[in-house]
Amino acid sequence: YGVKQALKHDFDYLIEIGSDDLLKNEVLNAYKWDSPVLGLMGFALINTENGSCKSIKTSIPKYGAGRAIKREICERFDLWEGGRSRGMDNSSCRILALNRVMQKGVKSEEPLAISLKSAENIWSYKGMPGTKYPLEKALNGLSEEEINAIQCLVAKNKSESLIGV
Repeated sequence: YGVKQALKHDFDYLIEIGSDDLLKNEVLNAYKWDSPVLGLMGFALINTENGSCKSIKTSIPKYGAGRAIKREICERFDLWEGGRSRGMDNSSCRILALNRVMQKGVKSEEPLAISLKSAENIWSYKGMPGTKYPLEKALNGLSEEEINAIQCLVAKNKSESLIGV
């Protein structure tokens, strides 16, 4: 439904952002806008239950956070399986691959996308690969409002786990 609504508007690329993802403004400068699909190859994961953080660097763009999809691709293919509300990254990756639409990977020195994780996610923080990464570095480049929201969420979850809620 969302893509159909977006196609009513004028745009060159649609950027995929999940409900648990944040993108830094630098994403817009990192992309050269020269491929049908662009995907990030570096991410930060923040465990919202305790504030721990790790980074993932991939050799191919396999996560949806920040994926930029050219309008013509959105017009040609249904990128997300109808009726699904989870696992959308894998769904769109599979559909792109089946239709021989290759993603161009974009590397960055520091992660430009952040995924907020808890035990509620399909891919929980514990189940994801990665190496320990300083939370302060992950938060660098986000707005004060975003940083405050993450810090409040972590504090709330920590206090709830202390009292056994």
